[in-house]
Amino acid sequence: MKFDGEIAISQLPDQARIAEWLDARFARWTSVCGVDVADIASIDLANRIQGQVFRLSDPFSKSPTCTAGFVPSSRGFLENSDALLRSVLLKAVRHVAENYLNREKQVVFCHLGKSRSPLVAVGALYVLHSYESRDLWDYYEGHFNADPPTELGMSALCWIKENCRI
Repeated sequence: MKFDGEIAISQLPDQARIAEWLDARFARWTSVCGVDVADIASIDLANRIQGQVFRLSDPFSKSPTCTAGFVPSSRGFLENSDALLRSVLLKAVRHVAENYLNREKQVVFCHLGKSRSPLVAVGALYVLHSYESRDLWDYYEGHFNADPPTELGMSALCWIKENCRI
């Protein structure tokens, strides 16, 4: 897979991790767990990298892991989510996709960096590229140690593909 920019994922960072992001020339961060970098790092460090906070709930990690026979659908996501979850997810994916289109090196983080972070990163790439969602998820699983995709997460990606306009 070839990407025009970089979207890394991470668990909730500490001050040392944020300094590593700056050393690696990350320009943006996106929190999907409701925690701002300013809540973690010194003001000087926090002011050197820009970001956005989204408070995305996590029903995804509790969903069964995808099996070979599972066929995801946007309906499956609609039936197992509420309007607030869908709204926040769409805004977070759109934000990450717009940063990507601006070729800004960015990192998406949540508490563990295992389900919500890869969902948002994969969602952004999925609406912008013709790659299969499972191939994108496998990339994050292999490169960033994301958990395997869940049924709800893969269904959410179907819904994102149908509803996210960039």
